[in-house]
Amino acid sequence: MNRIIRFSASFLIAVTPLTPSLAQTAPGAGSVALQRCTGGYQPPVVRGSQQQWVMDAYPSSALRNEEEGDVGVAITVGLDGRAMDVEVTQRAASEALNRAAIESIMRRARFLPAMQNCKPVVGEFETYTRWRVR
Repeated sequence: MNRIIRFSASFLIAVTPLTPSLAQTAPGAGSVALQRCTGGYQPPVVRGSQQQWVMDAYPSSALRNEEEGDVGVAITVGLDGRAMDVEVTQRAASEALNRAAIESIMRRARFLPAMQNCKPVVGEFETYTRWRVR
């Protein structure tokens, strides 16, 4: 008998939201360049949707076993806005879910880099993935 298993992943962001000082510059070839410059330090800002990071990433073994859990992560964001490193700060009971969170974030997460005095710097972003079978 075939059974449909639905899953969801959700996120809570543990950094300051996008500031009102975010300004759009002239559009480039099909994309809009975003620039943040207010002086001081500004943390990395997610580009797009965090749910895109884990879309279709639920491990098949975890789905089969109906494993669920929350995986907290600290993401080191490079100057190019990509994840340089992902450290698990809160483990799920399922090692498959922990691995899937790291792998999908390394592959898909995109950010505006952290800024220090109007220059891109390496920064850290904390969040978590909630894996649920529905």
